[in-house]
Amino acid sequence: MSNSKSKRWCIVLLFGFACCGGLPSERLAAQPPVAEAEDASAAAAPTKDQLIATLRQVFRLLDKEDYVAASQYFVLPPNFQPEMLNGFIQRSEISSVGIDVLERDAAFGKAVQTFGGERAAHHANRAKLDVQQCYGFYHRSDEGTGEVMAFWDGNAFKLLRLDDVGKLSIANTAAPQSVEPDGTSGGTTMPELAKLNPTQIAATPALKPVDDLAAIAQRLPELEAATTDNPLDVAARANFAMALYQLGNLPRAWTQLRVALKVNPKHGGVAKGLATVFAKWDAMGVFTVGVPPQTVTGLLGDPDERVELGEQRERYVYAHYGIDFQQGRLHETVDLRTATESMFRPREIVSADLDGRGWRCVGRHKGDGQVTALYYLPGQSNADWTEQVEVQRIIGAAAIGNIEQITEKLLSQVKSVHPDMQSHVLDTQEDSVIVALELPGSPKFAKRHQLVRLFVGYLDVHRLAYTLKVDQPSKETQSKWLAIMKAASLEKVEY
Repeated sequence: MSNSKSKRWCIVLLFGFACCGGLPSERLAAQPPVAEAEDASAAAAPTKDQLIATLRQVFRLLDKEDYVAASQYFVLPPNFQPEMLNGFIQRSEISSVGIDVLERDAAFGKAVQTFGGERAAHHANRAKLDVQQCYGFYHRSDEGTGEVMAFWDGNAFKLLRLDDVGKLSIANTAAPQSVEPDGTSGGTTMPELAKLNPTQIAATPALKPVDDLAAIAQRLPELEAATTDNPLDVAARANFAMALYQLGNLPRAWTQLRVALKVNPKHGGVAKGLATVFAKWDAMGVFTVGVPPQTVTGLLGDPDERVELGEQRERYVYAHYGIDFQQGRLHETVDLRTATESMFRPREIVSADLDGRGWRCVGRHKGDGQVTALYYLPGQSNADWTEQVEVQRIIGAAAIGNIEQITEKLLSQVKSVHPDMQSHVLDTQEDSVIVALELPGSPKFAKRHQLVRLFVGYLDVHRLAYTLKVDQPSKETQSKWLAIMKAASLEKVEY
């Protein structure tokens, strides 16, 4: 595809693949045991400002990577290495904006009030501290729940728990959906053409929603204890992971699911949970084309295995997902369960000139019988876009039939999800069709218009789609993109 009218790009997605597994290590525990604290009952009661000041100092030290100094503000076990605090900012445990939100909006008080008596006692008892000398924040927002629990020694605070404060933001945006937000690649399968881009169909399985996050938070120690009592209990670990996910702690949920998959690789619920967390991270831009490996490992942890693919290419394997890097930058993600050689050796590719506005590839994915690449304008992303171009190859879908039958299958599946969808066939050739779709809006789905060209190749169906989130596109926009679609072509690949 092209960033300018004078340059022509061909969409070629070629890579080797491998599959392997491993057992990851657990993330740093937030409540390690320490020696008994001195009685501070006679000391003056601490204030919200003092805890906020402590958090700001901790953030400054972590940001400077002065982990030795930062460790002095935590309750830590004797054998804890300060360098283990590395990653707190990257995992969104703390941020300057999050601290601002707590200062502005959060209620400060004793931990037995903010966390609830049972949960506060659990954390304090593990650290062998007086729960009555523990204070903190438990602040729920649209973005998640930020938790701070700290012990007051009469002079200063030391942090017992610091979780997801970095996910809080000043703007009260809508709560993230449990499935992927707009723009993540969904894919299609043969012969059903069943999982179209979730700008039309939400395809990724979701974890069970929860209405009372406070109740889930109260049960978290109990759920965690079940995994400690029986480390091989996959159901217990999956339940703990679900609770962590619902509370917004994606890294710990991911770790628990990876461990569970190692215990039982065939557990369907664990696989669905991994898919949901993976899709969530994809929507957050973790797997954006061009990011360095540190962006991935900062959230997902160390990979189960690293596979050298040659020619400055490397694959990080997490459970059944491969994250491929080329010259030290992310190139694509691969679902290794469904990866086939045909995904990496296309017989044809779509070639098209766009409109010269600097379109860039943000996401590439292989899996579930399809290969997908997503393009956005500068400044837009999976989570926030108004225009999107998608190039998709549906493996083996040419066997569905002729172009009319393939088009009928496409429209029937979109219609099953959006009964009020309207469609118009604008151009039909022997081996391709151009269709205009209007997808009505809803409280969770912005209205959009889509122009799609389907090509029938030797074995595969290729889909080029332009999507626009507006009530009604201008005639100029319609004419421009119809011309782009008509000028696009399917070109053979020579090996």
